[in-house]
Amino acid sequence: MSPAGPVAIIAVAVIVLTVLWKTATPLMAVIMAAAALLAGVILLVLMYGTKPRRRREGAGSPGLWRRRRF
Repeated sequence: MSPAGPVAIIAVAVIVLTVLWKTATPLMAVIMAAAALLAGVILLVLMYGTKPRRRREGAGSPGLWRRRRF
């Protein structure tokens, strides 16, 4: 996974925090920024799972990797 996903989530949370800090109460701004971070983490977990996937040696069709002898 590239670092662009987590960086984008943090950027959205910072934007939410700064906009709401000026327009709403500071407590509400912190709560909404935390909610934005939580939503981003949930999206990352749904997209990439919780465990790294390992490539298996025998994955795929074994016939594709055999050499044909004529």
